[in-house]
Amino acid sequence: MAERKRKPPSAKAKLEVLQRDNYSCVICGRSPVTVPGLTLEVDHVEPFSKGGADALANYQTLCRRCNRGKGSNAELNKTLAADIAILLDDIDPKIRVAVASGHITRVVANHEDFVRLVRANESHDPPLYIIRPTTDVAIGAGALGSAGIRTVRDSGGVKAIFDIGATQ
Repeated sequence: MAERKRKPPSAKAKLEVLQRDNYSCVICGRSPVTVPGLTLEVDHVEPFSKGGADALANYQTLCRRCNRGKGSNAELNKTLAADIAILLDDIDPKIRVAVASGHITRVVANHEDFVRLVRANESHDPPLYIIRPTTDVAIGAGALGSAGIRTVRDSGGVKAIFDIGATQ
């Protein structure tokens, strides 16, 4: 049996895929129109290494970040919304429950987790959550324990205190 050889999509095929996908990443929704300097790539939905075809129906538009994150594992082809849900659950699963019930929720989280959450939320178009930091400052394990939902992985370092609610 002859080994299959991968051939890159033609310029015409790339243009067709980009037009079909509205010049936007099909995973995170970002576009060079809203994110200047964003690089879009044409990717195989079913990886070539796993038997995927070199055909328009098997191509998709991805930004460089999503394409590198996906690699050749179609299982990793997750949405940015799922990534944000994972970030929230890493802080505390009670956050999503409270927000889903329509409440604005106060959260005390490790500063690093807060920054990752804000960046991911801002990358989603439109953002999934309204996130408003407070002016409160907390440092140390268990700091401001009664201020709201607390992080389950307390690093003992600087805490971010913020309110979060759904945008819709």
